[in-house]
Amino acid sequence: FALIVLAATLYYGARTQLTEPVQIAHDLIHRTGYAYGALYAIALINAGLIGGVANSLANAWALGEVADVPSSLNRRFHEAPLFYVTYASCLALAGAIALIPHAPLELVTTSVQALAAIILPVTIVFLNLLLNDRALLGPVLVNKRWQNVVNWSMIVLLFGLSAILAAQTIAPNLFPKTGA
Repeated sequence: FALIVLAATLYYGARTQLTEPVQIAHDLIHRTGYAYGALYAIALINAGLIGGVANSLANAWALGEVADVPSSLNRRFHEAPLFYVTYASCLALAGAIALIPHAPLELVTTSVQALAAIILPVTIVFLNLLLNDRALLGPVLVNKRWQNVVNWSMIVLLFGLSAILAAQTIAPNLFPKTGA
């Protein structure tokens, strides 16, 4: 998010079409100096690493939960082999896809975003239903009425935004272009 705000702040009103992160870093160097371009590049690498690690860990943990086997970084490899093999496989697969020569990485990224736009709202609905399960959470932790109003309002908004993202990804010419 900070990267988007930085780029938007620097390019507000500019007639430059920003299409790739490398272009943003390069333009930042020319507009503000080497340090800001380098910080942007480092932040972008950091965001990619965090995203890759978080997604791989989440997949490994979820598979361990479904298979009802130990799944934690607090366990050694011999205690949770499925977790560590899944984690390493996810990282290796993501790295392999990113390193394919001339791979359409923009298509891969937008396809993942479209898939997330379809899956995430459904997941959030089930999480909210769990937050209302009095038998599971007890009377103290279960959602209050005002929390349900806020949650369901956010879920409806998320469904709408996800539908727009999915539609824009599937049919990019559906919405009019703005700007330069």
